[in-house]
Amino acid sequence: MNKGKAVIYARVSTEEQKKKGYSIAGQVQECTAYAQRMGYEVINIFTDEGKSAKDLNRPELQRMLKYIKENHKTINALVFWKWDRLSRAEDSDYIKLEKIFKKYSVIPLSSMENNDDTPEAD
Repeated sequence: MNKGKAVIYARVSTEEQKKKGYSIAGQVQECTAYAQRMGYEVINIFTDEGKSAKDLNRPELQRMLKYIKENHKTINALVFWKWDRLSRAEDSDYIKLEKIFKKYSVIPLSSMENNDDTPEAD
């Protein structure tokens, strides 16, 4: 059951998060396993280490969004550990991200949280 291709985004902001099991490697492992279970082939991984989610101006997040824009015809989903890995800021960040996902037909999927608003909802 191949649903297409996915990219992964992982982020930690502090050393403490790494120690508590939120490590980049742990997130990537969980996201990769989730993508495979859901029928997606992972084609790229983006990671921001030591970056706060107070806004969307993180180097790898911006690189990933650019990659999605440039390759949207071959990307079907974005997999991330939890929604707070994308943003912890105002709702306006989520609105911006949602517009990008809709414009480029990319399904955002959390490997750890409910995805009720997606076709892949369990």
